[in-house]
Amino acid sequence: MDPDATVRQLVGGTAQDFFSWDERAIRTLRVLLTRPGELSLAWAEGRRSRFVPPLRLFLTLGLILVALGTAYRWGLSEDLRPDRAATETEDRLEPNTTNASYWLGYGMVRLGLNAILLLAPLVGFGFFVLFHMRRPRLAPHLVHALHVGCIAVLGLIAWRLASLAWLASGPSQTLGDALKLTDSGFGALEVLLVLWLGSVTAYAAVSIRRFYGTTRWRAALAAPLVVIVPLAVLFGVVVVIYVVLLIR
Repeated sequence: MDPDATVRQLVGGTAQDFFSWDERAIRTLRVLLTRPGELSLAWAEGRRSRFVPPLRLFLTLGLILVALGTAYRWGLSEDLRPDRAATETEDRLEPNTTNASYWLGYGMVRLGLNAILLLAPLVGFGFFVLFHMRRPRLAPHLVHALHVGCIAVLGLIAWRLASLAWLASGPSQTLGDALKLTDSGFGALEVLLVLWLGSVTAYAAVSIRRFYGTTRWRAALAAPLVVIVPLAVLFGVVVVIYVVLLIR
């Protein structure tokens, strides 16, 4: 296989046998979690047969996230939880809440995979701008962005699993309600959001260093630019939209 692949080859490899998972899945997830940047490096060098294609991996994790969200909403239904309203969710709107941090967390939970889907091409383009001298084609940078995005999706999956486990214990309120932001103090949900962003950024820094062969300091400076800045812009837009809707 030609290691100098194009974006067309990236998409074509994903469309073929989308659901045909085997032992490669376990190997891929293990390498993804323990060796940041190695999957992207293997793809760029043509060593692709042992791993799940990047776009397929990303979309499959997304399907898992959507399925968990559906299971969560089903668990909150009136039939299973007669003590709660059928439409109530962990991130229930509060008409009088103007705390921007609340809307930031609300936007993250609501957007979920959609936000990361929108950000992945932007992050890939950011990698291309910063490191095009090392890898002149766009496709490897997009692959690298997808692998970093998989880590972000895994974080959201962990949140959904925790929410489902909390719901199964039969509490009087959901996990989101228990960690709900208020107008004073630094809420627990804010802490989780910071930890999520920090973990994705730290992972991106290590991945950048391995994939592009750059220095530790340059990787540490590049990671916030391609991860936190796009996220901050997107969530800022979300906060503005919901505050405007609130005012209206």
